[in-house]
Amino acid sequence: RRGQGIGTRLLDELAALCREEGLGRIRLDVVDTNPAARRLYERLGFVHLGWEGTSMTMIRQLGTAVR
Repeated sequence: RRGQGIGTRLLDELAALCREEGLGRIRLDVVDTNPAARRLYERLGFVHLGWEGTSMTMIRQLGTAVR
């Protein structure tokens, strides 16, 4: 189902729910063997925070809209 916007919609909904709960950011880890997921997260405003083993830690601030 890649390229159909499902991941974008899910992450946008997650961000909206987190904002409603008063959270200021979302943190996730993505394995280095999944470049498609990393591109999606970057497009949605996640930035690289660091590495933990073979996983990249990324964070998205929720204060402002990405698009």
